Amino acid sequence: MTSDGTSSLQRGQQYVLDVVFSEDSSRIRKGTPEIASGFRRLALNILQKDTAIKDAIRGKRKRCGWDNSAIEKLLAGYSCC
Repeated sequence: MTSDGTSSLQRGQQYVLDVVFSEDSSRIRKGTPEIASGFRRLALNILQKDTAIKDAIRGKRKRCGWDNSAIEKLLAGYSCC
């Protein structure tokens, strides 16, 4: 825990969201930007739990954007319950 109250795990997640998902440069201001942030965090959690695709978070995200079978494989391996 640091003096500002964040743990290293939380700082790591914020770093990944900023670098991989460009969260800090997001231009979503009107409406509910919290929803977009929630979807980014959900996507990050799914990508982190995935073991089917052997790649970094950025690579998994790109591969799923390029190839529908990759995202189907990713979502088939994910179980929320």
